[in-house]
Order: sequence, then structure tokens, then C-alpha cells
Amino acid sequence: MEILTEKTKVTATVIAETIVVAAEVIEEEVTEAPEQALEDVAAIYTLSADTVGTIEMIADAKVEAVQEVHAEAQQSNDIVEEEIIVDVIAAVKLGADLVGLIENAHLPFSVDVPYIEEPVAEKIEPAFNDYLGSLIEEFDAVTTAIEADEDE
Repeated sequence: MEILTEKTKVTATVIAETIVVAAEVIEEEVTEAPEQALEDVAAIYTLSADTVGTIEMIADAKVEAVQEVHAEAQQSNDIVEEEIIVDVIAAVKLGADLVGLIENAHLPFSVDVPYIEEPVAEKIEPAFNDYLGSLIEEFDAVTTAIEADEDE
């Protein structure tokens, strides 16, 4: 989106050309009627200042419109991103394949999937898991006994 439209650019060019022509006329008037030349210069200055002000207002309005659209788009993107993250986490917790999910999503951007190792608990032998469980139970029993002695 251009800040200034073609119509605005043409209008500014026409006004600039008008100012140049008026300046040439004033140059001729300076020797013949200096007071009139001074009034014409003031009028041209006012016209050019008004033109610049109008062009700046148009540009500012367009910049504001772009900023509003950007803010709305960012808010929508944040909502969608949050929903996608929640959905992906829920799917992975249910045992879905993260790489497969991303590949099947046909996203319009690339995603680097981190390598996730299997949890250590799944790799350990059941007998070792039982041993660790008994250690934790013994620790809990000792902690409970100490707390009971302190309460008495």
C-alpha cells in the first residue's frame, strides 16, 4: 500500500507547477508593483503550506489505517498461535506423533521440530523401577516418623 496515491502525487505536482508559474509572475511584478509581489508571495506561501499540510494529513491517515490493520492482524495471529500450541500439546499428551502432526498440517511456513528423547522411565527395567519405588516408600516412611516425633 502506497502512502500517497497517484492522484495525490499528481495534485501535489500540479500545485508545485502552479507555484513556480506564480513565482515567475511575481518576479516580473517586483519591479512594477513591489507591494503586490509581496502579497502574491504570501498567498503562494499559504497555498504551499496548506498543500503540504493536506498531504501530511492524507499520509498520516493512511499510516494510521495500516497500523490498525497490523494491530488487528497481530492480535489474530496471537490467538491462532495460542490455539495451535494448546492443540499440539494436547495431541502430544495423548500420544500423537509431533512430527506427523506438523507434516500433516501443511503449514505455510517451515517448522524445526526438536528432537525429543523417550522418557527415561520407559527405558528402565521394571525391576529397577520397583527398586526405586521401594526407596521412595522407605524415604517417605522415615520422613513421616521424624515429623511424628517432632509433633509430640
